[in-house]
Amino acid sequence: MFSKLFILSLAVLLTFKVWSAPSSQLPHQNLSNHVLFLMRSGDTSKALETYKVYQKQQGQHDFELIQEMGLLLLDQGCRNPDAEIRLMTAFGAGISLNERTIYILEAGMDSGIPELQIVSLNFLGQFQNDQADAILQKAMNVAHPLIRLEAAYIMAQKKTPRAYAYAESLMHRYEGPLTAVFPPFFAMIGSKEAIQMLRKLMSNSNEDVRISAILSAAKYGRDDLLPKIRTLATHHEKAQQEACAYALGCLKDEKGITKLEMLAHSKVPHVQCAACKSLFDLGRKEYKAILEKAAKNKDLYAITLLGDIQGSEELLAALALDPNLQVKVNATIALLHLQDSRCLPGLKELLIADHKGLCLSKTSSKGRSLQAWRATPCAKQNFKDDPYIFEASLNMREDLLEAALDLPEKDLLSLAKTIFRNQQNDLVPLLVNLLEQLNTPGAIDLLKQYQQQVGAPLIRNYCNLALYNLKEKGPYGENIRAWISQKHHEELIRFRPFLPRELREDGEPYQLTPEDNSSLLIASFESFVNNKDENGIDVLLDAILNGHAKNKYALAGLRMRAIH
Repeated sequence: MFSKLFILSLAVLLTFKVWSAPSSQLPHQNLSNHVLFLMRSGDTSKALETYKVYQKQQGQHDFELIQEMGLLLLDQGCRNPDAEIRLMTAFGAGISLNERTIYILEAGMDSGIPELQIVSLNFLGQFQNDQADAILQKAMNVAHPLIRLEAAYIMAQKKTPRAYAYAESLMHRYEGPLTAVFPPFFAMIGSKEAIQMLRKLMSNSNEDVRISAILSAAKYGRDDLLPKIRTLATHHEKAQQEACAYALGCLKDEKGITKLEMLAHSKVPHVQCAACKSLFDLGRKEYKAILEKAAKNKDLYAITLLGDIQGSEELLAALALDPNLQVKVNATIALLHLQDSRCLPGLKELLIADHKGLCLSKTSSKGRSLQAWRATPCAKQNFKDDPYIFEASLNMREDLLEAALDLPEKDLLSLAKTIFRNQQNDLVPLLVNLLEQLNTPGAIDLLKQYQQQVGAPLIRNYCNLALYNLKEKGPYGENIRAWISQKHHEELIRFRPFLPRELREDGEPYQLTPEDNSSLLIASFESFVNNKDENGIDVLLDAILNGHAKNKYALAGLRMRAIH
């Protein structure tokens, strides 16, 4: 008995000596375990310092150990009482793309905090496994109706086994005007019962519901509903006629040509435009003339439609010089879609946020199948009570800039110079990414020019990052690492304002702000780990160790994703 007690006591003593010894004195084989012990104890700083000793002994990073450290850090974050830290932790868990973090997203769902729930939901939608699907189903029971709708939408996108049942149940719970939200759910699911429900909704007493069902069938290619749409096309309500005309063209319905020809002679402009465009798409090129006539009469929907029709460039170029602001804007964007250089002057005006204060939005026709752009001057005064309009406008400006990648290179470079010169920081991340994709001598020269721009640190750093990614010779990686070392003590991770689904369409609700350092920080670390940049990974570890407390959880997830 005595000998057993002695042996046990000796083992405990030796263990204590190992764990209490300075890191540099620990046996090599025990260092990694000691790192994890410190992480579990909540001593992140000591754990990272010990890891550095271990890494120095190894001569390289231990990515498996780094991943375990990240998991433990995220576990601590999800238990933190601070709601912001839990939001960052959910973000970190989501971007890690590691199935072992799903329980953290589940904790976010159980938090009762709508913003945290929305972020958790959308990350859960990226996982293709039963555990994530079960949590999405559980989300259908939360108190906030927006969360239930978001969960139903994600399940419909994923076509989860019970997506239809949940969508139907939720729809009946919100019977009335809100029913118009649900047709896209059933169109995405696409099961036999879902299509049957979509057909039923096309006969709903509410016009908005009927139109939503028709347009959803068109968007998701449900051509088995064409007989029903043909029947509805002769309805006396003009908005429904327009939606049907659009759907028949979208679904390439040759049998619907007779109906379309009738609607093409409608006295209602939006019905006529929708029918003529569908007929044109079905090979009836003569109907282009009716659209051109409407465009000359400054019909904004007709102008927009011409942006999809080759041979409309001359008319659109003339309209792009029109004194009417809305005509000019829509003609400019139509020219952009046709990749015509004459869009450039107007496009620069739209993308440069200056004293005019232009804000972009979209307007829909009565049948919601046609869209046109609207520019509102002095937006800060006109939209001071609208929390979403400026974020939605930025999304639209980004879409236009991305479309400019298809312009001739000289035009894109001219546009880029204008954006850099005017320091449009909200567009800089996307612009630099486009130049990096272009990867031509002209694009690289421009990046090198503005990498030295005085008084524009965000532009300078993004250009440094792009040149580093392109493996250009120069101190570009070193410059980025130096910037991070200077900034990591600040709270750098910030999210863009949350947009309702109808404004963000299929975009994610948790985008990082482009005009400050959030996107740059994440993009920099992504580059370091993707390039297996040992010095960059060291900077990442330092940012977690010595940086702002709220950054480290997102960075831990990023580090895990790179390793994964």
